[in-house]
Amino acid sequence: MEANSSKYETSSLTVLENECTELTWLCKELDPFQQPLPESIKNLLRKYSLHYIDDPYHLTRVLITMTEDKIIELEQRKNTFIQNAHPNSLQHDPL
Repeated sequence: MEANSSKYETSSLTVLENECTELTWLCKELDPFQQPLPESIKNLLRKYSLHYIDDPYHLTRVLITMTEDKIIELEQRKNTFIQNAHPNSLQHDPL
């Protein structure tokens, strides 16, 4: 059972890492003032349920917030995964 849980957690982390990569790429490459947006960009925005693409300020705020939230979630999940994989590694011997 633990092996399946570990495989699921690793797969879940990979999906989250991919999402962080895509969202970070969007933050760097997207010009929300370029209208109309390329269809490939629109499709990627829709993937993350970002439908209000006509307001560049709103789009920018939502995209940045979503990206930050995903990165924080990824870091928290990685830390939890590491702690679960090595529960004794965080315990230190007193000097």
